[in-house]
Amino acid sequence: MTWGGLSTRDEMCLSYLMYYPRINLARCESIPDIKEQLQFIGVKEIYKPVTSWPFIIKSPKRYNNLSFTEAMNVYQWSKKKGNSFNEHVKQIPINIRCSKHESREWSVQGMLLTPPEVKTYTSEVPECASFFSVSSSAVSSTVRYVLIVLSTVIHYTF
Repeated sequence: MTWGGLSTRDEMCLSYLMYYPRINLARCESIPDIKEQLQFIGVKEIYKPVTSWPFIIKSPKRYNNLSFTEAMNVYQWSKKKGNSFNEHVKQIPINIRCSKHESREWSVQGMLLTPPEVKTYTSEVPECASFFSVSSSAVSSTVRYVLIVLSTVIHYTF
């Protein structure tokens, strides 16, 4: 598992945002909802009240008194489970949270947003190809030939 963060051992992805007017802001981050990530690995309960990060897991017993990071490291990952987890994370709400310059604690809960819709695009068959039942490579060859002939005619005409 590679964790995201600001350490040289972490995967770093930094974005910069310019805004106006100035506010007392130290940093912001977005992360898929942690409780839903923990549900994926079988966490049932965390100690409450949850006021700061990292919070501590209460149950099940194998995760008792572990933090989010520790529990994710204890979980027995496989390639199949990792792929399933990646698909799961794409569907859960995203927690966007910020902290002020003088704040020593990092807020656990920010604003929850639904994940962005991911669309997959496939190339479409050109209308003329489907109308005449001609392959796209034949159409592109024909178009290339027509352009060469047309440019030759234009060149000799002028």
